[in-house]
Amino acid sequence: MPVVLSTVDSIALEFTGVPWSMLSPEKKMGEFIRRNLAEPCSGLCHFHGFCNANMLLHEVSMRSGMDLTD
Repeated sequence: MPVVLSTVDSIALEFTGVPWSMLSPEKKMGEFIRRNLAEPCSGLCHFHGFCNANMLLHEVSMRSGMDLTD
């Protein structure tokens, strides 16, 4: 079954909200922001140093009802 744009948009929106809940403000958030601000390459994000992005995408996909076996 093809993924429709509305599904892609809703997954993208949910994906952007989940990472912040995974970072504890007192321990990780400041360091994550500091590394991104200091990064000379604008396309590089240091979030992967604080979580497993594959598991994050899996969680968001499951919440959206996607069948990951397709």
